[in-house]
Amino acid sequence: MGKSDIMCHPDGHWSTPLLTCTFCDPGNFTFEESLNFCYMVENTTTVIYDDAKTHCSTIGGKLAKLDSPAKVNFMVTITSNASINNIFYVDGNDRSVETVWVYDDGTPVDMALFSSGRPFSNNNTNDCVAFHKKYKSFIDEKCGKIEPVFDQLRESRVFNTILS
Repeated sequence: MGKSDIMCHPDGHWSTPLLTCTFCDPGNFTFEESLNFCYMVENTTTVIYDDAKTHCSTIGGKLAKLDSPAKVNFMVTITSNASINNIFYVDGNDRSVETVWVYDDGTPVDMALFSSGRPFSNNNTNDCVAFHKKYKSFIDEKCGKIEPVFDQLRESRVFNTILS
């Protein structure tokens, strides 16, 4: 067979079952092989939640979906550097139905990933999910607050791959 353009999805699987992802593209995304996760921490990009989503989309990504304790622990590790901000927007909100926290794809956010006492049940102004470095978990944050961004690559392309 000849050369092909094969899609590599963020879950680490190719559009063909013959291969698995080993890197991310484009730009500054990094591949975490143990999680099959392409990510970028943007410590200097500080925006409100909706602008964070737009920004991620323009660079081929989305807000990172931290949907497992392993991904949250990974975030703890990569943000342990003292020069990195304390709070980052990640995927998740309760804008549609107050106290019903969901990711953008509609799947529910695991409430165990939130910091103790969070989200605040009596606060209908903190509608967006953010990762808090100090608490090593999620917090509910005002969507209009300016915070840094944690991106996840939507999909990656590998060119000139030879299929056998």
